[in-house]
Amino acid sequence: MAEREERPSGGGDDDNGKYPIGFRFKPTTEELVELYLLPKLLHEPTVPDEFVIEADAYGCDPEESGVDDTWYFLSPRYRKYRGGDRPVRRTVDDRGRWKPSTGQSKLPEEEDASMSHSKAKKAAFSENTLAYYVGSTKDETKTKWLMHELVVPETPDNGFHIKSAAAEPRDNMLLNRYVVCRIYKEKIPYLASQMTCFLI
Repeated sequence: MAEREERPSGGGDDDNGKYPIGFRFKPTTEELVELYLLPKLLHEPTVPDEFVIEADAYGCDPEESGVDDTWYFLSPRYRKYRGGDRPVRRTVDDRGRWKPSTGQSKLPEEEDASMSHSKAKKAAFSENTLAYYVGSTKDETKTKWLMHELVVPETPDNGFHIKSAAAEPRDNMLLNRYVVCRIYKEKIPYLASQMTCFLI
């Protein structure tokens, strides 16, 4: 019986068998900011990686993806209103929307021992947690899809000298050239009552 290959999370099937069984792409929040988001914002080379997809993560309905894995996106973020700072988080087909689950952004704490990346610390990025809802705003249903949205403010004084509107033409409705979105399905807690014992 042939051994079954595990499929890496974050994009594409492993058709070439180049990943060992049990391989998982699971970067930390700080690694996503330092190795993927900041280089894109600074027009620097990024880590070559097929698991981080460059696409509009907000425009597509995750329910139609047909997968249960974690997906990583480098995504643009657009304004809902011209001149405003509120982002568009509704899908292009108007089937659903990403809704903040806490109502506020979370900044990483400096004393967190996991923050070993100096660039990620300096970036002062925010992390938003969103849940995906389907249906109209007045009659919507929460799904099991969640998103962690990592945002680095693109300002001249944030210490990264990010090239923005002064260096390249930009759509008036573009709020962020790139943010990182980690999209995954919420896991159902395992209940002891669901366990079935078999006696031999």
